[in-house]
Amino acid sequence: MSLTYYLLAAFLLSKAIAFGYYVEGMRFAIYSSPNPAPASPSILVCLGYFLLQRYEFIYFIVINRDFSNGN
Repeated sequence: MSLTYYLLAAFLLSKAIAFGYYVEGMRFAIYSSPNPAPASPSILVCLGYFLLQRYEFIYFIVINRDFSNGN
């Protein structure tokens, strides 16, 4: 197995974990009490998920460089 496939697997796993935290945080915010304080962890989870989306291109740059080397 090439390093590319390990990077791709780690990338997809991190996306799945982040999306799981995002969904769980949104569900926690929706079903929590009307007090706005319990919704604050979900805001952090949403920010983390969108930051992961923002830096997604770094993974693809690394993967494309690995492909261009002929692996």
